[in-house]
Amino acid sequence: MATVTYTFVNRCTGGGHTRLDVSVNGNPAQRIVYDTDDIRAPLSGLSPDHQDLLKLLILKVHMNGKTRQQIITEFNQGPVTVTI
Repeated sequence: MATVTYTFVNRCTGGGHTRLDVSVNGNPAQRIVYDTDDIRAPLSGLSPDHQDLLKLLILKVHMNGKTRQQIITEFNQGPVTVTI
């Protein structure tokens, strides 16, 4: 299982940009500035290519660290639902 930790740093005075430290699996954080409206925008607004990438990345987070056999077994048991 992978973990992503978002730590608030600050936001611009207008509130349009949010600065976060983002760490994956406890590794050193990377400071990233996000557009606040992009953060809250519905996923349905993503382009088809970005939707496909999102689906892959969510699956990668879910399957992180599992063996090939564990992945095969999980899919053979029926639909795999990942809740985020």
